[in-house]
Amino acid sequence: MFNILKGMVTIEGASVLDLYAGTGSVGIEALSRGAARAVFVEADRKTVGIVKSNIADLNLASKAIVVNVKVERYLSNVEDNFDIIFVDPPYFLNRTTADVVSLIFKRKLVKKGGIICIEHSKEYVPPVEFLIRQKKFGSTILSFLKEQS
Repeated sequence: MFNILKGMVTIEGASVLDLYAGTGSVGIEALSRGAARAVFVEADRKTVGIVKSNIADLNLASKAIVVNVKVERYLSNVEDNFDIIFVDPPYFLNRTTADVVSLIFKRKLVKKGGIICIEHSKEYVPPVEFLIRQKKFGSTILSFLKEQS
Protein backbone atom coordinates (compact mmCIF):
# COMPACT_ATOMS: atom_id res chain seq x y z
CA MET A 1 0.00 0.00 0.00
CA PHE A 2 2.72 2.50 0.94
CA ASN A 3 4.71 1.77 -2.22
CA ILE A 4 1.64 2.72 -4.27
CA LEU A 5 0.84 5.70 -2.06
CA LYS A 6 4.30 7.28 -2.27
CA GLY A 7 3.75 8.07 -5.95
CA MET A 8 0.55 9.97 -5.15
CA VAL A 9 1.24 11.98 -2.01
CA THR A 10 4.20 12.97 0.14
CA ILE A 11 4.25 10.92 3.31
CA GLU A 12 7.15 12.87 4.85
CA GLY A 13 5.66 15.53 7.11
CA ALA A 14 2.08 14.42 6.41
CA SER A 15 -0.83 14.47 8.83
CA VAL A 16 -2.50 11.05 8.84
CA LEU A 17 -5.89 9.81 9.99
CA ASP A 18 -6.18 6.07 10.62
CA LEU A 19 -9.88 5.16 10.85
CA TYR A 20 -10.88 1.77 12.29
CA ALA A 21 -7.28 1.70 13.52
CA GLY A 22 -7.25 -1.83 14.92
CA THR A 23 -3.71 -2.40 16.20
CA GLY A 24 -2.58 0.88 14.64
CA SER A 25 -0.23 -0.76 12.16
CA VAL A 26 -1.15 1.48 9.21
CA GLY A 27 -0.78 4.76 11.09
CA ILE A 28 2.39 3.51 12.78
CA GLU A 29 3.83 2.59 9.39
CA ALA A 30 3.05 6.11 8.14
CA LEU A 31 4.86 7.58 11.16
CA SER A 32 7.85 5.30 10.54
CA ARG A 33 7.96 6.64 6.97
CA GLY A 34 8.15 10.24 8.17
CA ALA A 35 4.56 11.39 8.73
CA ALA A 36 4.52 14.28 11.19
CA ARG A 37 1.50 13.05 13.14
CA ALA A 38 -1.19 10.43 13.15
CA VAL A 39 -4.65 10.26 14.70
CA PHE A 40 -5.89 6.75 15.40
CA VAL A 41 -9.67 6.30 15.72
CA GLU A 42 -10.93 3.04 17.18
CA ALA A 43 -14.26 2.28 18.86
CA ASP A 44 -13.23 -0.86 20.76
CA ARG A 45 -11.77 -0.01 24.17
CA LYS A 46 -9.55 -3.14 24.39
CA THR A 47 -8.14 -2.48 20.95
CA VAL A 48 -7.41 1.14 21.89
CA GLY A 49 -5.20 -0.21 24.68
CA ILE A 50 -3.27 -2.25 22.11
CA VAL A 51 -2.82 0.79 19.86
CA LYS A 52 -1.55 2.88 22.77
CA SER A 53 0.83 0.12 23.84
CA ASN A 54 2.20 -0.28 20.30
CA ILE A 55 2.73 3.47 19.99
CA ALA A 56 4.47 3.66 23.38
CA ASP A 57 6.69 0.64 22.58
CA LEU A 58 7.89 2.41 19.43
CA ASN A 59 8.40 5.79 21.17
CA LEU A 60 5.87 7.51 18.89
CA ALA A 61 3.58 8.97 21.56
CA SER A 62 4.65 12.55 20.78
CA LYS A 63 3.36 12.17 17.21
CA ALA A 64 0.20 10.19 17.91
CA ILE A 65 -3.30 10.80 19.22
CA VAL A 66 -5.55 7.83 19.97
CA VAL A 67 -9.28 8.47 20.06
CA ASN A 68 -11.71 5.91 21.52
CA VAL A 69 -14.96 6.72 19.67
CA LYS A 70 -17.01 5.48 16.73
CA VAL A 71 -15.61 6.68 13.41
CA GLU A 72 -18.81 8.43 12.31
CA ARG A 73 -18.95 10.43 15.53
CA TYR A 74 -15.31 11.44 15.23
CA LEU A 75 -15.75 12.56 11.62
CA SER A 76 -18.86 14.55 12.49
CA ASN A 77 -17.03 16.54 15.18
CA VAL A 78 -13.38 16.84 14.14
CA GLU A 79 -12.16 20.35 13.29
CA ASP A 80 -9.03 19.29 11.42
CA ASN A 81 -8.06 17.97 8.03
CA PHE A 82 -5.45 15.48 6.87
CA ASP A 83 -3.06 14.74 4.03
CA ILE A 84 -3.76 11.00 4.11
CA ILE A 85 -6.85 9.24 5.44
CA PHE A 86 -6.88 5.46 5.80
CA VAL A 87 -10.27 3.75 5.95
CA ASP A 88 -10.18 0.04 6.79
CA PRO A 89 -13.52 -0.98 8.30
CA PRO A 90 -14.60 -4.57 8.81
CA TYR A 91 -15.88 -5.84 5.45
CA PHE A 92 -19.41 -6.34 6.71
CA LEU A 93 -19.67 -2.53 7.03
CA ASN A 94 -19.73 -1.79 3.29
CA ARG A 95 -22.73 0.55 3.66
CA THR A 96 -20.98 2.34 6.51
CA THR A 97 -17.88 2.72 4.32
CA ALA A 98 -19.92 4.65 1.74
CA ASP A 99 -21.29 6.93 4.47
CA VAL A 100 -17.82 7.49 5.95
CA VAL A 101 -16.29 8.41 2.59
CA SER A 102 -19.18 10.75 1.86
CA LEU A 103 -18.75 12.43 5.26
CA ILE A 104 -14.99 12.87 4.69
CA PHE A 105 -15.61 14.72 1.42
CA LYS A 106 -18.62 16.67 2.72
CA ARG A 107 -16.68 17.97 5.74
CA LYS A 108 -13.53 18.58 3.65
CA LEU A 109 -11.41 16.47 6.02
CA VAL A 110 -8.84 15.63 3.37
CA LYS A 111 -6.51 18.48 2.44
CA LYS A 112 -6.22 19.70 -1.16
CA GLY A 113 -3.96 17.20 -2.90
CA GLY A 114 -4.54 14.65 -0.14
CA ILE A 115 -5.52 11.02 -0.56
CA ILE A 116 -8.09 8.70 0.95
CA CYS A 117 -7.00 5.06 0.93
CA ILE A 118 -9.74 2.47 1.46
CA GLU A 119 -9.17 -1.22 2.03
CA HIS A 120 -12.38 -3.05 1.15
CA SER A 121 -14.10 -6.09 -0.29
CA LYS A 122 -15.37 -6.28 -3.87
CA GLU A 123 -18.90 -5.57 -2.62
CA TYR A 124 -18.03 -1.93 -1.86
CA VAL A 125 -17.88 0.31 -4.91
CA PRO A 126 -16.06 3.61 -4.27
CA PRO A 127 -17.33 6.83 -5.87
CA VAL A 128 -15.88 6.82 -9.38
CA GLU A 129 -15.66 10.60 -9.55
CA PHE A 130 -12.90 10.48 -6.89
CA LEU A 131 -11.23 7.17 -7.77
CA ILE A 132 -7.70 7.58 -9.08
CA ARG A 133 -6.33 4.06 -8.65
CA GLN A 134 -7.26 0.57 -7.50
CA LYS A 135 -5.16 -2.45 -6.71
CA LYS A 136 -6.57 -5.93 -6.09
CA PHE A 137 -4.99 -8.43 -3.72
CA GLY A 138 -7.12 -11.58 -3.86
CA SER A 139 -10.50 -10.66 -2.35
CA THR A 140 -9.14 -7.37 -0.94
CA ILE A 141 -9.14 -4.14 -2.93
CA LEU A 142 -7.23 -0.95 -2.20
CA SER A 143 -8.92 2.12 -3.63
CA PHE A 144 -7.24 5.51 -3.69
CA LEU A 145 -9.51 8.54 -3.84
CA LYS A 146 -8.70 12.18 -4.44
CA GLU A 147 -10.88 15.23 -4.90
CA GLN A 148 -10.55 16.27 -8.53
CA SER A 149 -9.79 19.94 -9.15
